[in-house]
Amino acid sequence: MAKIKYSTLKLKTNKEEKSLQIGEKEILIKQYLEVDKKASLVNNAVKAATIDGYVDEIFLDVFLHMSIIELYTNIDFGSGNIENIFTNFDALHTNGVLGLIIQNMNQDEYDYLFNMTKVVKQNLNLYNRSYAAVSGQTNELKEFLAKVGNNEK
Repeated sequence: MAKIKYSTLKLKTNKEEKSLQIGEKEILIKQYLEVDKKASLVNNAVKAATIDGYVDEIFLDVFLHMSIIELYTNIDFGSGNIENIFTNFDALHTNGVLGLIIQNMNQDEYDYLFNMTKVVKQNLNLYNRSYAAVSGQTNELKEFLAKVGNNEK
């Protein structure tokens, strides 16, 4: 098989954006996000939604979708508004803006983010459960051995 140089393909990353009108404002929605940014988006959303070793589904929904809005659109939350992530999510959701943004995203892109988030969440929960189980058994064994050791004295 004859090899060809990658550079001769002259491929470019998709920079297409869709436009959405919300009132008098134009919202631009990227149709593709670079894979390293997608990986960060998914991992950061799962990490932010993890409480005591388990992923909270409601928090995950909020963090995933707010990260999508932040990275895929030209909506700027500003430094102070990020602290109001739940209030902002509620406003975007109840006013239909979140749904419109998702509808105007590349569906394959959204499905990929959603599915990868599920995989990362499942893997993290599995790891944490297995670690917690082993850790718990180790602690129980130490307590048992301590009791046995105290009875021998």
